[in-house]
Amino acid sequence: MLARLRDLGVTCHVGHDAENLGDARCVVVSSAIPDGNPELRAAADRDAEVMHRGDLLARIALARRAIAVTGSHGKTTTTGLVAHLLRAGGKDPLALVGGDLVGEGGNVLFGGGEHMVCEADESDGSFARLRPEIAVVTNLDDEHLDHYGDFDGLAKTVRAWIEELDPGARVCIGADDPRLRGALGGLDRRLLTCGFSVDADVRADDLRPHARGTRFRLTTPDAEFEVDLPLPGEHNVANATLAIGVAIVAGVAIDDVPGAISSFRGIARRFEVKGEARGVLVVEDYAHHPTEIAAVLRAARRHEDRRILVVLQPHRHTRTRALEEAFAVSLDEADDVIVTGIYGADEARPDDGGDHAIVEHLLRRGRVSARRVDAFDSIVSCVADQARAGDLVLLLTAGDLGRIVPDLLGRLGGESRSDGGRPQFPS
Repeated sequence: MLARLRDLGVTCHVGHDAENLGDARCVVVSSAIPDGNPELRAAADRDAEVMHRGDLLARIALARRAIAVTGSHGKTTTTGLVAHLLRAGGKDPLALVGGDLVGEGGNVLFGGGEHMVCEADESDGSFARLRPEIAVVTNLDDEHLDHYGDFDGLAKTVRAWIEELDPGARVCIGADDPRLRGALGGLDRRLLTCGFSVDADVRADDLRPHARGTRFRLTTPDAEFEVDLPLPGEHNVANATLAIGVAIVAGVAIDDVPGAISSFRGIARRFEVKGEARGVLVVEDYAHHPTEIAAVLRAARRHEDRRILVVLQPHRHTRTRALEEAFAVSLDEADDVIVTGIYGADEARPDDGGDHAIVEHLLRRGRVSARRVDAFDSIVSCVADQARAGDLVLLLTAGDLGRIVPDLLGRLGGESRSDGGRPQFPS
């Protein structure tokens, strides 16, 4: 990422220091930046404007017909699919996605059209600063409750955001999440529902997994057609129904949808095939919540009968501790599991050291073999020694576990792929 920014002429610093501000008149911060940050203090001392990244995103969105995608799971893939469908349909959108679009050299499409597609962060409530023309809510789950207090706080915030949108704004929601539909029940506006439910406005059924993804039938109020999505798993089909619903609302011709969907190349770190060696397939996925982990493992099981070796790097102390037992349950579809220490992200390590008991929960359940391995070189050795032809090694990480891929493939006798890792199960 830093290399890409430097190529664009951006001055980049590693580490925080007041001198890094130079003559900047505006400082943009995320919720991860503490009040005591030296650059933030320096900005206050010189009366520079300090803007939250959510406010900057909202300011950019004012100049376009904005489409904002929020929710607990599936935001990035749904946002990427919406952007891809709009571009294929001739809309040439500006798109700001939460992960790199495979084949695009980054996470941004610099389109000059009237639409802007963006991923709206629910983790800190900043999504509510946006006033899009089309709002998308994928689902709601017990996630980021350290910010909201409890699920009810999250649900009320999402409902209030929708209630405050312009009366003409359209709202597309995942049809299969009962808690989301319950949170939005009785709203005085029509919701476009998308998913598998029989009453969904945009509905997928007759799913047929294959080596490169999932074929299914899609039904809208005006058409029925076959879709071949080059992504595995029911969760990605659900994401696709939302993206298709949004694209149709935005004016993309229905006839353009099937071909556009089939040409989507995916999002980096979303079931990204990193390489294959000695018949061992190595895949990295960003799944870091039990719901996401369970969905990814179900997808892997449905697409091919492989022994699945999982390496899970828990992400954030608050999430890991709140959901320890749920993490263990979510791994039931695995055959063998290695769990590392917690990747804290922007969270400080708790005073007690911040350990977890996921492995203990797994062993008590007795459904899969499991062990704790923290050192990356030890993980590489363990996986390389154990993996055999036909296995799937699945790295589940929103942290830095992906750094082991070159060493792991080297130990297995292969190399990393350079095509962006379009999902594919070799047949």
